[in-house]
This record gives sequence, structure tokens and C-alpha cells, in this order.
Amino acid sequence: INRRGMPPKGGGEILFACPVRKVLQPIQFTDPGKIKRIRGTAYPSLTFFLNKIAFKGKNSLAQKYRYSVRVSPQMANRMVESARSVLNKFLPDVYIYTDHMKGINSGKSPGFGICLIAETINGTILSAELASNPQGQGAAVLPEELGQNCAKLLLEEIYRVSGQYVLCVS
Repeated sequence: INRRGMPPKGGGEILFACPVRKVLQPIQFTDPGKIKRIRGTAYPSLTFFLNKIAFKGKNSLAQKYRYSVRVSPQMANRMVESARSVLNKFLPDVYIYTDHMKGINSGKSPGFGICLIAETINGTILSAELASNPQGQGAAVLPEELGQNCAKLLLEEIYRVSGQYVLCVS
């Protein structure tokens, strides 16, 4: 991610590189497995909705992103703490990275957001993401509410896909 951008003015920039494949191998999704770890990134920003998740290699580690652009770096810290308060009740292995960008790398509009990703023992990756409302559009959202709501969305996704309550592997 070269620059993060949020609506309404944007300004984000991503460099994406992908190898060319002649044949794609099909997958059979029969057992998602138990949740092994949760990762993420929180970001404060001038702009509100840009998220980039990078995975490298076949056995990549799921990453959770929390981000803020053109707002106080404390916004990202507040989101992380509130998301961890929900997730640590279910899993011990939760790490959320904060990604605060300054100046021209922060886009053209203020905002903040968080992306959470859970990885299972079978390599299944589940994610949830939320971002603040664009300036002047909708009700203002507190970073704590955003972090908690995103964590709850991730837990709902885990339940929806696995049909089980959150189970962890130590």
C-alpha cells in the first residue's frame, strides 16, 4: 500500500503484483477447521475506505488490518483495544497492527477503519472489515464502537462458516 485513501475524495494507491498461472487448481471446502489465530490492521486516515490485505506464499498467515488516515494515531489504538477486548475472550493469539500514514500518503479525506482476519488450522481465511462514515455523510462513529463491531462481525463470520461457536487451538 503506497497511500491509503478514504471516501469521498479517495487518493489511495496500491501496487499489486501477481504471478501468471496457466492452470488454477480447484479446491474442496469441506471442513474449515478450528481458528488458530487472528491478525489485523487498524488505520487512521483522511480518507475512509481503503483496505489492502497481502498474503505471501501457500501457507500465508492471515493478517488483520486496522488503519487510520489524516486523523489522530490514537484513533487506531482505540480501535485495537476495543477489538481485542472482544476477541481475547475467545482466542489468546490476537495481534492487530496499527498503520498510521502521514502527509500525502494519507489520502485526501479523513477517516479510520479496521480489518480483521482469522486463520484456521486447515488454512481457511475468514475476514471482516469496517470503516468510518465519510465526512458529512451519516452519523459519526466512535473508534471503540467500530473496533467492537468489526470483532463481532468476524465472530459472526466464523460461526456462519463453521456452524460452531468460536473454538481455539492453543
